[in-house]
Parts: sequence; C-alpha cells; structure tokens
Amino acid sequence: MQNAEPHHIDRLPPIAWQHLNAFVTGADREALEQGDWLVFYEFVKSCHIHEAKFAVEALVEFLGEQGFRREATIELGLVYAHGRALLANRGTPGPRLSNAAH
Repeated sequence: MQNAEPHHIDRLPPIAWQHLNAFVTGADREALEQGDWLVFYEFVKSCHIHEAKFAVEALVEFLGEQGFRREATIELGLVYAHGRALLANRGTPGPRLSNAAH
C-alpha cells in the first residue's frame, strides 16, 4: 500500500501523521494485534501532545479508505476519542467514590 497524504485530516502534525502512516501500513487489517494497538496508541498520544484537531469521523473515513473493515474503523474511532478524552483530563480529579460503594 502506498503512503497517502492526510487529505481530509486537517492539520495533522507531521509526527502524528508518521504514527498514523506506520499504523496503516503495518497493521493486520483482519485482526489487530498487540503491536498494532501500540502503534495506534502512539498516534493518539502524538495527536494529544501536538493538539491535533480533526473529527473522529474523518479518521474513520480515512481508515476505511485504507482498507480497514467498517467495524474496525468504528472501534478505532471510539478508541481514539476515548484516548484523547483521557489524556485531556489527566490530572483532573475525577468523581470520588462514597464509602457506601466499598
């Protein structure tokens, strides 16, 4: 598969694009393996660090264009959104559990 330019993922930082491209070119499209997920998580982290702004839908569409199954693209989009949310809230205190919950 040839390297595609991020034509519809607006302003993707170069390092994030490198991680996404590494994921797309190296991932097992039939069943993502542990190493595939690690590369994808590096993409998520680099997007967070460099404050990349693009819609999850654009990522899902891009992955579909690269040959990933629809179910996988949706799962990856959800993981991306969840990862970005977790990283954005790091250091923010979450809700406290009451003693009754223990």
